[in-house]
Amino acid sequence: MPSAKTVTMKFVTTSDDKDWNTQVLDRLVVNGVDVATLSCCSADRNGDHWDNNSTHTAPMQIVQTINKGDLPGQTLVLGMLPVGNDRWIFIPTLIVQYDDNSTDEWTFQETTLVGDNNYVSTQYTIPTS
Repeated sequence: MPSAKTVTMKFVTTSDDKDWNTQVLDRLVVNGVDVATLSCCSADRNGDHWDNNSTHTAPMQIVQTINKGDLPGQTLVLGMLPVGNDRWIFIPTLIVQYDDNSTDEWTFQETTLVGDNNYVSTQYTIPTS
């Protein structure tokens, strides 16, 4: 059974940017267990400010084996921890590449996260078909 060799999040920021010091905190959850995590993108004042109408990718860290077919019906948690107030509007895509060189890709609806010095998140169920 092929297993994931990379898991990547792609963010298409639409009409409201991500502040440079807003920490992105995402989790891929299978049967209640985190299998991949992302904690990034708040250290570089220029590179971590994601302007309107821009696209950025970030690799997730695989923390448990993910076999092909494990993800449909499971949960993607998209979160952020801003410093101060931030509203970020984006379209997220989860991309999984397996060791047999096949790829699964799921794009979710436009998402709005709004926080003021507090962690906020939303979650999506990965489609089964």
